[in-house]
Amino acid sequence: MECEKSKKMPGVELFSIVIPVFNELKYTRECLDSLLKYTSSEKYELIIIDNGSKDGTGKYLATLFIPNKKIITNSRNMGVAYAWNQGIRASTGEYIAIVNNDINFTPNWLENFEEAFQKYPEIGVLFPQTVERIRPANFDVIAEEVSRGPCVVKLINDPFPNPKGCVGWFMVYRREVFKMAGTFDENFEMYWYEDTDMFHRLMDSKIPCGQLQNVVVFHYGARTLKRQWGRWRYIKKNALRFEEKWKK
Repeated sequence: MECEKSKKMPGVELFSIVIPVFNELKYTRECLDSLLKYTSSEKYELIIIDNGSKDGTGKYLATLFIPNKKIITNSRNMGVAYAWNQGIRASTGEYIAIVNNDINFTPNWLENFEEAFQKYPEIGVLFPQTVERIRPANFDVIAEEVSRGPCVVKLINDPFPNPKGCVGWFMVYRREVFKMAGTFDENFEMYWYEDTDMFHRLMDSKIPCGQLQNVVVFHYGARTLKRQWGRWRYIKKNALRFEEKWKK
């Protein structure tokens, strides 16, 4: 896929950042604090989907001052695929970042993604390097040093249908990718396998994906999922659906 170099149009942001949330206010607050700290507001719109939170998240989001903020509120948890698709439909950006609320953004992340998409017009989807679960004491120093590195992308070359390396908690898509591969499959209930299904469709559509080497983020990992009653029922059900959908 080949794209023209981005030109920001009046009233249209270059990046749309889509973040679904379901409770876990502590992590949402930390995520958004890092976004504000490390991201120029002139280059993005923020779309938050409150997926039925009951822990004060709604009140916090209502008082949050971020330019170009959109809040979508669901009365109950509609599942992650549904929320992601809500965000995609509400977005205007040329690039759409799908981000979990237990992510910490880091210096120059947006600028480095922008540079990579312009340098590699054939790539449809990019994701960062990730440090998970245990945050090193010197993580901020590491992230700063990584951000100054060269703009290099490691392509995901695993043969279909077994792509490895793509990470559902932080992916940045060119807008046209969703026209080519479709949006997330809402038949996967609540959570799990909706991102793996998307990666298989990307590979099936021969849309190149890659890991950007000069961005590293911190991911707490499955904060919302760990507190969900009955989560294994959904995981098992979605695993069976995934297997049935992709069996050859």
